[in-house]
Amino acid sequence: MKRSLEYEVAPPDVRFLSAGRERDIRAIYGPNAHRYHSLHLITAGSAHYYIDGVYWSVKAGQCISLPADTPIMYHTDFADVCTTHWVTFRGSDVLDLMSRCGFGPTSAVINVADPQRIAGIIDDMLDCAERTYSNGLRLNGLFSQLLATIIETSVATTPSPDARANIAPKSNEYITRAMQYIYAHMDSPLHVGEIAEALFISRTYLYELFQEYLQTTPQLFVAKAKTYQACEWLRQTGMSVQDIAESCGYRSAFAFSKAFKRIIGMSPREYRQRFTDPANLVEDR
Repeated sequence: MKRSLEYEVAPPDVRFLSAGRERDIRAIYGPNAHRYHSLHLITAGSAHYYIDGVYWSVKAGQCISLPADTPIMYHTDFADVCTTHWVTFRGSDVLDLMSRCGFGPTSAVINVADPQRIAGIIDDMLDCAERTYSNGLRLNGLFSQLLATIIETSVATTPSPDARANIAPKSNEYITRAMQYIYAHMDSPLHVGEIAEALFISRTYLYELFQEYLQTTPQLFVAKAKTYQACEWLRQTGMSVQDIAESCGYRSAFAFSKAFKRIIGMSPREYRQRFTDPANLVEDR
């Protein structure tokens, strides 16, 4: 018996750039924009994303599309540990491929039937870390497999009515400017009144914006932003706890360690010992 196939396939213009996995890390990012496109798959916990001011809640078993050249801000759920698998890529056919996956202007989030299968493909990508020609071919093949799997198993979703999906433009502007100010002044004590004054709005209105759209208070957001930045330095650098404390605007290592433990649940030194273990390292973004 003979079996054959003739099927000339013109590959789409989409180029794999990077992949990664983040686990057991409570994280916050942005607002920022990149020249590449990203897909984030949540396999445990949940996360909150703001794509050009539009809010999307993403839970385990869902994937979100983050477009290039667009302001993105996200944070994992502060009440739970979140695991995220992600890939970045670019090319002239990206928009067409995202549409085939089920993504669109009103559907940035999709449900996937088998998230562990997709996560497994990304884990296979991470095993191709050595920069060889053969690994390059494998990565391209795995990326194509990833897209094909998403196309075959995805179901588009929309934000729930109570998710505040459409933030008023002016409110969005204040939130974005507040975050930008916070990240630009991480090395200072950063009082709420100072942030409100920089935005030319009242403290009360700043509180209302953070409570309504970020589900937190300005003080807690600042504390967590500083803590998550400290987490990155603890994991990825040899900076001393004292130096990190000063870089985060704390007057003493003791005050920093106390605030860090209140949010993370362990001391900075314990955190460094745990997450610099090679078995627990997160792939660099």
